[in-house]
Amino acid sequence: MLRQALALVAYVFAFGAITYMSSWVWNLSVLVPQLTDYLPLGIDGKPFIDLALPNLAAKTCFNCLLMLPLAIQHNVMSRTKVKAHMRKVVPFAWERTLFVTCAACAVLTLMHLWQPMPHTVWQVPAPYDLLVVCVAVLAFGLFFSSTFAVDHLDMFGLRQAFTGADEHTYRRPGLVLNVYYSFVRHPLYLGLLMFLFCAPTMTAGRLLFALLNLGFVLWSLPLEEGDLEAAMGPAYAHYRRSVPALIPALRPYVQTHEAMMRKNM
Repeated sequence: MLRQALALVAYVFAFGAITYMSSWVWNLSVLVPQLTDYLPLGIDGKPFIDLALPNLAAKTCFNCLLMLPLAIQHNVMSRTKVKAHMRKVVPFAWERTLFVTCAACAVLTLMHLWQPMPHTVWQVPAPYDLLVVCVAVLAFGLFFSSTFAVDHLDMFGLRQAFTGADEHTYRRPGLVLNVYYSFVRHPLYLGLLMFLFCAPTMTAGRLLFALLNLGFVLWSLPLEEGDLEAAMGPAYAHYRRSVPALIPALRPYVQTHEAMMRKNM
């Protein structure tokens, strides 16, 4: 019961962090003052802790450092060899719960220590600003729904916690070729980046955060795909060569007979 309860708490905690991050990026506490009591922080608003950094360069350097814990946590804890060492201390059924909790803590820490850089870089004039907002909303929908496109419960550790399986008996999601993944290999990352860059009013701080996430994604892709190819074999290697990572293809990927034979080898 303890394992399942903690997994549920971690799940709610992670979704709270994701929700807060989306409102933080869009400065909802400024755009909708009624939300200030519930979501007080905004990327360009009053900081939770004002470090009184002297200039834009100092704020840029400090904010870049804030991204490192999240990027390192994600890309180190996700590696197969690291997880194998972790299992000497953390059982497989608890592993994803710990990962999700650490990621949420890193996101919340970043938001609470971020130093605002509210200088305007660009501003989309009306009525085109409304179009940009609509694209951003659709992008967040892509980001969120992509977690369900593979295995939402597996991604957030609930399936592992509730089955109590170990790494030898747990059945992992295989190669997914649904409507998202047949056009682009990483729709979740695509949705995240579109959401961050589609800003009708782009400030220096918001642009920096978007660029930091772009760097994080570009660092993560080869590491994640190396692990996926090692786990799924030639079928994923063929898929990887055939489908773009972030820019959707014009035609959906169709698994060839050769690739299906390799998958079953």
